[in-house]
Amino acid sequence: MGGDRELYVVAGMQLWGENRVTLEPTLTPDDVARLEQIRPSVIAMFGQTMDGVLDFWSSIPAANTPTPPECYDFAWAPNPASAFQVTQGHTCLTRLTWNAP
Repeated sequence: MGGDRELYVVAGMQLWGENRVTLEPTLTPDDVARLEQIRPSVIAMFGQTMDGVLDFWSSIPAANTPTPPECYDFAWAPNPASAFQVTQGHTCLTRLTWNAP
């Protein structure tokens, strides 16, 4: 991903606020602990493939009843230095629920 990865953070901050959970492909136990601290009502997910987005979505704890992702596709400029050439990216939103603390 090279330099593109840094742009994900900027894009997310511009659209939805700072990502305080993770930039990794799935949630770890530490990420889930951070998620429980900030208790977002919506998570924005984005990536080069829908499989990647769905892998992340699947790692959200079932107790938060994540809604099916609402997705939008956008043009993704291919990186000529990458062997993985994509021309489309995916941005998806999922809503979460939280039990009272």
